[in-house]
Amino acid sequence: MAAQHLAALSLDDRPKVSDGVVADAAPGVAWLDARTPGAGWALSVEPFDESDFGLEEGDAVPDLNIDQEDGILSLLNSSQRARAYHVSIYDRTLTASHGTLTSCPCRGRRCTTLSVAVPPRTSVDVCEVEGDALTVDLASDVVDIVEPTELEARTYDVFPLPSEGGPWLCTQASGGLLSHYAHASTYHAVDFRCPEGTPCLAIADGVIHAVDVANEDGGIHVSELFRWNAVTVQLDDGFFAEYVHIRSSACKVGDRVRKGDIIGATGAVGFCPEPHLHLEVHASAAKDAPSVPLRFGDRVPRAGEWWDGYAASS
Repeated sequence: MAAQHLAALSLDDRPKVSDGVVADAAPGVAWLDARTPGAGWALSVEPFDESDFGLEEGDAVPDLNIDQEDGILSLLNSSQRARAYHVSIYDRTLTASHGTLTSCPCRGRRCTTLSVAVPPRTSVDVCEVEGDALTVDLASDVVDIVEPTELEARTYDVFPLPSEGGPWLCTQASGGLLSHYAHASTYHAVDFRCPEGTPCLAIADGVIHAVDVANEDGGIHVSELFRWNAVTVQLDDGFFAEYVHIRSSACKVGDRVRKGDIIGATGAVGFCPEPHLHLEVHASAAKDAPSVPLRFGDRVPRAGEWWDGYAASS
């Protein structure tokens, strides 16, 4: 088997990385970690005070608010836990402290999505929303951030993409603020940019545990967080490898696969700002099983690094 290693590239070839995500990997999505000092691109980050929003202690607090006078979108975390906010707005211009936030086409409309980690008892004024606040087409998903479980890394000697077509850029790794950080089940997932239809490979011997390829498209709207395609392999080491956003499967449940076998074709189904392979490994098949850190050969995937693909021994 050919050795797995980072492609030898100069520093000029390494893309800009922000909060564990390659900066150009998510057109139309802006992400921010408000748990760190400073407001970043947000307008302000302040301690939450009910009176600022005409509320009294004990009143029900909305997750977010758009001021009807100035159009400021505020994320309101009145709880004692850090929370993850994913917010999508259609067909409006959003202006943050550094200028206009980018948008991209999604389901025939112009969409901007925000991913913001908000600490306990904090309000974040993220941006100004153009136009009438009462008619904004907005969708959101707000969850408590579940900190990752301390687990030993699993090491595999087969990379999930082939050498042909590579090297492959890791666009998001452990804790990436685009979509990995909020849940222990996804925290240690890794994403690799690749064209739709790229073969995805079994990282170890195992048996196909589950196949779901019923969905056909994707985008950056919050609703896409709840629909995706995936093939799950129960590996012989007892762990479960889940390949997400794939276009099609080359296997059915119960099929035996050997490491390096093609199990499907990559795609862009579900929450996908761009086509990529999302891979996560779990110690069990439970829905909320925490993901485990991954190593391929002697290296840990990190956002912004290039990887050679797998080449079978001749």
